[in-house]
Amino acid sequence: MTAALHDVVGEYLSRPVPQGERNRSLYVAACAAYRQGGDEQDIFSRLSSKAMSDGLKGMEIQATIKSALKSARADGRPRPRADRIVVWNAALPYGVKEAKKHEIPGLAEDWEYSDFCKFLGALFYNEEYVSYNTTIKRMEDGKAVPSGWGEYKKTAGELLAAFQDARVANVLNATDQGAWVRLNPMDGQGVRDDNVVAFRHCLVESDTLPFQEQWDIVNCLRLPVSTCVHSGNKSLHFAVKIQARDRAEYDSRVSLLYAHLEAAGMKIDTQNRNPSRLSRMPGVFRGEKPQYLVAENFGCASWQEFEQTLPKPDAPVEIEPLVRSDVKWLTSPAPVLNYVFDRLVPAGIVCGLFAQGGTGKGWLVETLILSLTIGLPILPSFRPSRKARVLWLESEDPPEELHRRGKRLQRAHGLSEEMGPTVRENLHLFAGQAFPLCETLGKTVTRTPRYREVEAIVRDVQPALIVVDPFSHFFAGDENSNTEVSAYMNYLRDLTKLSDNCSLWLNHHVPKGKELSLESGAGRGASALRDAIRVAFNLVALTPEELTAYNIDTPHLFVKLAMSKANYTERADTLVYLRRDTGSTGGVLREVDLPAIVAARAAVDSENLESALFVVLGTHDVTRAELGGNLAKGKGYDTGRAVRELIIDRVNRPVSLKEFKALTTRLLASGRLTQVPGDGSRLRLCPADNAEVF
Repeated sequence: MTAALHDVVGEYLSRPVPQGERNRSLYVAACAAYRQGGDEQDIFSRLSSKAMSDGLKGMEIQATIKSALKSARADGRPRPRADRIVVWNAALPYGVKEAKKHEIPGLAEDWEYSDFCKFLGALFYNEEYVSYNTTIKRMEDGKAVPSGWGEYKKTAGELLAAFQDARVANVLNATDQGAWVRLNPMDGQGVRDDNVVAFRHCLVESDTLPFQEQWDIVNCLRLPVSTCVHSGNKSLHFAVKIQARDRAEYDSRVSLLYAHLEAAGMKIDTQNRNPSRLSRMPGVFRGEKPQYLVAENFGCASWQEFEQTLPKPDAPVEIEPLVRSDVKWLTSPAPVLNYVFDRLVPAGIVCGLFAQGGTGKGWLVETLILSLTIGLPILPSFRPSRKARVLWLESEDPPEELHRRGKRLQRAHGLSEEMGPTVRENLHLFAGQAFPLCETLGKTVTRTPRYREVEAIVRDVQPALIVVDPFSHFFAGDENSNTEVSAYMNYLRDLTKLSDNCSLWLNHHVPKGKELSLESGAGRGASALRDAIRVAFNLVALTPEELTAYNIDTPHLFVKLAMSKANYTERADTLVYLRRDTGSTGGVLREVDLPAIVAARAAVDSENLESALFVVLGTHDVTRAELGGNLAKGKGYDTGRAVRELIIDRVNRPVSLKEFKALTTRLLASGRLTQVPGDGSRLRLCPADNAEVF
């Protein structure tokens, strides 16, 4: 039934509705959208825009939708579970590709004579200066591009008078590589943005989509187009009406337009956003293919009319009055702080993991997720507070790869198959999918339909942890904008409030130059992201100094994890070292105590050195200089070099002067090295019971 409902709503959104059917069609679509599980606010927003574009008035639209929703609520039909909701309101603008195809008009018989004249008439008044260029230069790859400033001192009226019955290419001296023209009138003094006198049009072009899809999207969105020109290659050039009063308004409207097209699936060449940009001129050849005028004056009649079709930002939320907090700090016990991972990740916060790509953050996060779903500590430093549910939005790896990693984790940590149903029940995974949870329309950051879907899933699942991996794949705004990122982080934090004792774990990359940083400011982009994260971890490779100190010759197998920020909890000041498995469990990260391993190795080496010294020297008397210096250096003492070589051979490693001196100090302190009676300058070794065992 869901698919059928989706067809009803999708059909309504994808085609114009004729007069006489508009109210009935809107009513049916609203009922279907509600029964499919659509959010009522989104139903009003999306369907109202479509109904308005069909010609219905605001009050009439609101009354029809309210009546439909009331009827749909009353009929008692069950609504689908949140995880089975089809996002019906993705049909406009997100599913425009499914709309009915529009035919692309072909060449007119007299296109070489008439197309440029029609083009001028659609874009310019007779007295306005037109800037065009027919001179080319060749790039190293052989591509022809415009050269110089071209012509910019002729008016549209003068150009129209010059054509008469002549071909455009002949009059303008165009080459066989085409010609270019600016879409906005100029001042006749130059060709830069400063020379634009009316911010009337913006160039929209996509080199990535087929012609048909470009044409379909622009028509379905009803962009206010003055002219569409076939480039003679792989794109259509649309002159879209912006009709701005000044440059600031022009830039704002272009940003809004481009964001709308990107959301509809049309990848835009953003280099075309400035008002003096050159576009392809109709009426000339580009090689053997014509640059011709496809159509003029279609879609919405004006920018203002088009703006009414855009998705409306979220309605302002009515806020509750401020409530003063009751301060009982000194007179009552403090509330208990709940944790997701004991002493590390408190409940109700946004937690961040900053790491360079390839360091193993995916393995680390999957390990922690598995640990939480079964309620057992797989990594000793991360002890889950309880067995709990996890909602995981993972875009970088497909489900098959996560499955392979899961099997390796199972083998590495001895997890039984009996745990499988528990993991399956507690883990709600959406893998290999990237979608924006928020988008920027003009200066407003709004929730997308996908956010609403995730919101419904959180309410239904009630997870203890929401994992978003990575940040950038679920954010369509500017990650360097504090305003946009701050709004996005607020929306993410809102998700944690929909489930009891829930936190959100956010994976994020670091910029170049901060790959080894252990600071909380290492995360890429705006500071608002790092400010909103209340607990942060950094996953980095080991430094050259650490590799030397720990005697590691396989640096690619080791990483370290540091807690770089801690709010609401004590900051862990120790590093967690992790080692990758190889072989059948390759990639699995295990926690290792490198300092303890090195200390144990040093203790063994120290005992070996002491034992070797007693074995080689026996009860021979030595001076302090011989033991602490000359013997270590292998000189001075008549048998010093030979004895030193014997000791080194015994412990099977080099021995430094520093070690010999430390050994002397230790033996003196322990009483196993004493002064020879009657000769205070010489020392005698007193072997331990186990000295000969070595």
